[in-house]
Amino acid sequence: MLELTGLNNQKILIQSSVVNKLFTYIQRTSDKPESGGLFIGKSFTGDILQIEDITYPISGDRQSKFYFFRSSKHGELIEDIWEQSGHIKTLIGTWHTHPEDKPTPSCVDIKDWKKIISNNIKLNINFIFAIVGIKITVFWQNNNGNFIQIGEIDNECYN
Repeated sequence: MLELTGLNNQKILIQSSVVNKLFTYIQRTSDKPESGGLFIGKSFTGDILQIEDITYPISGDRQSKFYFFRSSKHGELIEDIWEQSGHIKTLIGTWHTHPEDKPTPSCVDIKDWKKIISNNIKLNINFIFAIVGIKITVFWQNNNGNFIQIGEIDNECYN
């Protein structure tokens, strides 16, 4: 289990299986496209976020070496998971890859993150945003419109 401290000392727990799934999408070769999806998990009274699974690239997504577009099918999957879990498991954030050693969010990434927040305000969750780089995976949270890095892991030393 990976444990991060988020904004306002929020505890963020990410199951090891989730991290290992993310690592399968690292763009180690020049022909591997950007990939992405959503984090699925639970929010416990705002003090703890637990990430238990991810959505994967699916039909309808658009991928290239420097671009990933997440289709609306990911949202439909989250809705199904929400219903099947008795309204317990929900959207916790997003993830995607970048073909750089230590990733930084692009303007497109920031716009997407802001859209996720505004479209899901009723969930009252301080979402987690991750970019999986070639060597480092970085995690951010929103602080009044600014995205603050809350942690990173060395992809080669994790486990």
